[in-house]
Amino acid sequence: MKNVIIRKQEDLPENLKYLTGKNFNPEESKDVLYIRNSYYIKGLAKIPYLMTLSLSILFGAIFLYTLIAELIRSSGSQFKSEGTYVTFIMFVFIFIFFLICRRYYKKSNELQEKTNSGEMKFGLWITPEHIINRDHNVGLYCIQKNEIDHSDIYRSGRPRLDMVALRLKNKQNLYVVADWLAGYSGKPEELKALIDQHV
Repeated sequence: MKNVIIRKQEDLPENLKYLTGKNFNPEESKDVLYIRNSYYIKGLAKIPYLMTLSLSILFGAIFLYTLIAELIRSSGSQFKSEGTYVTFIMFVFIFIFFLICRRYYKKSNELQEKTNSGEMKFGLWITPEHIINRDHNVGLYCIQKNEIDHSDIYRSGRPRLDMVALRLKNKQNLYVVADWLAGYSGKPEELKALIDQHV
C-alpha cells in the first residue's frame, strides 16, 4: 500500500510550508480556504494538572500527619508503622503522576501561546491541489486532492466527535474533526459538503 500522506512540516511542498506558520494571512490568500481550529488545548490540560496537584497535597499532608503521629507515639522506641510507609508510597506515585501532568500542562500553555500569537496555526487548509489538516491530537497531514476517492461522515462514540472521513484510493482513511473547527462544531454535513465542493 503506497503511503501518500505527508505528516511532517519539513516534508511539505515548498509552496505549502508557510501555510501553518505566522507568514500565512488567510485574508490575503484568495486561492487557499482556511478554517481555523477552535480546540482549546490549555483548558483540557488544566484538569489533570489540578487534580494531581490536589491529590499530591492531600497525600503529602496525610503522610506527614501519620509520620509525626507515629514518631510521637513511638517516642524513641523502634519505629514501625505500615500506614506511614503506605501513605509515603502513594504520595510518591501521585507526585510522579503530578510531575508528568505539570509537564503536559506547561507544553500545552506554550502551544496555546504559539497558537494565540499566530506563530503556529491549526485547522484545515484547502488549496487548489492539496488538503492540509493540523490538529492537536493527530498532528499534521497533507494529501493531494487527486488521492481522495470519496468522503463520508463518521461519528465516534466516546468522546462524541463528529468527523468527515476522507477515504483515499489506497484504502487509507483520514479524519477531519468537525467539532474542532470554528463554525463547524456539530455540523459535519456542512463540512463534508464544503470539502466535496473543493475536491
